[in-house]
Amino acid sequence: MKQKKKKIVPFTIKMIFLFAIVLLITEFASVIVYNMVNVSKYGLMMWLESSMALVMLVIMLLSGNRYVFTEKRENFWKSIKKGAPVLAISFIALLFAIITLISQQQFKFNNFISLALLCAGIGMFEEFLCRGWLQNEYIERFGHNRKGIIKSLVISSLFFGLMHITNVFAGQTLFESIMQAIQTIGFGLLMGAIYYRTKNIWACVFLHGFYDFCLMLADINYIKDPAMSGGTIISIFSTVFMILLWLFGALKLIQKSDLKETDEIISEKELIKDKKNEKLCNIMMVVSIVGFFLTTLIVPEDYVITEFNYEEKEIKEYTTHYQHYEDYDINYINSNLEQFNLNIYLNDDLKVVVKNTLTNEEAVIDYEVFEYTVIEDENSYGILIYTYEEIYYAEYNKMDIDNTSSYLENIKKQFKKYEVPELQDAGYITIEGSNEKYPYLLGMSYDKLIIMNNEMYLVK
Repeated sequence: MKQKKKKIVPFTIKMIFLFAIVLLITEFASVIVYNMVNVSKYGLMMWLESSMALVMLVIMLLSGNRYVFTEKRENFWKSIKKGAPVLAISFIALLFAIITLISQQQFKFNNFISLALLCAGIGMFEEFLCRGWLQNEYIERFGHNRKGIIKSLVISSLFFGLMHITNVFAGQTLFESIMQAIQTIGFGLLMGAIYYRTKNIWACVFLHGFYDFCLMLADINYIKDPAMSGGTIISIFSTVFMILLWLFGALKLIQKSDLKETDEIISEKELIKDKKNEKLCNIMMVVSIVGFFLTTLIVPEDYVITEFNYEEKEIKEYTTHYQHYEDYDINYINSNLEQFNLNIYLNDDLKVVVKNTLTNEEAVIDYEVFEYTVIEDENSYGILIYTYEEIYYAEYNKMDIDNTSSYLENIKKQFKKYEVPELQDAGYITIEGSNEKYPYLLGMSYDKLIIMNNEMYLVK
């Protein structure tokens, strides 16, 4: 490798700019290709990660980093063995995933394949970016001495970890994103040490992709990964054990790497010290793995998992309608020529109110509302209230309407709550050949849900 005499700050600014451009281009393109790739749970994400991996490959080649793929490197399987801490956690996660899938008694093959391709894309993109490009570029600027190499590993790992903070925009909580970022900084140090030691970028791609695959495998049957609450203590402890595992794994590899000048004679005393440090790293890695395993078995009483898993319903021809109201009037005259006028609106406290405009009586639906819609046909009307992660829906027969206060109170009692993934919109659909309207929900991951006969279904 040739020593690059360029300044570090301009390169870092260029790197961040290029990374932002890659994200913007792929996010914009995802809107265009959505209908082509959204054939499984991970279809869109798979396309995005694969696209970013391809763009990153082009950037590496244009930046003169072709040597990443052509330089002499250690054997693939020998390189994989140096990722023993990653393999250990991966197989623990794989064991739990297999047990989970067996207990669910179902297996969504499309999601399995798309998850495998997604993790391959993640492995290539993130390893090309953080190890193949950033780490090498910083080493060429800081130098190939001990201090320069350690600086390069740390900076590229910090970037690797901090870029996972952006997962907060994908619906992940800030706490979860911070815990993930801390873990991935340590993971980045280990992967950086493996790459520096072996020069085998494909071993890093495999270890990274396999690790993500094992962690995500248990969720392939869900429309969206389960949302967890009450697991703060587990998250903190597992993060501590994970970061220790990654750090000591990285230290062991760095300790055994030749970070000194080639003409420097290593004394017997230094060799003994290196062996002691290696032994300490091995002990701490075993302690971390055992601690992580035991932590996963400790489940607090308030630990709750919300599973988004629905029966599929195939609907071929339908039309979607997204209508939102500030207020909505229902005017109905029954067979006895009695008139009923209901006004549905959102009050200043963001609560839905149903008001009988003839008697001026009203009922306040006591839910925190993001938006609501009314679904009305000839014989009935329904009120769909939704937040980002909860749906409340009730349907009423128009023949049952009366002008008493008890009717308004009854409206409040009939709402049913549905746990749903984070939503981007809600409305109703009309199905070809039917006059009925059904509540329809569109998730942030483009999941399509419908409520029929008081049950939630995934539209296939």
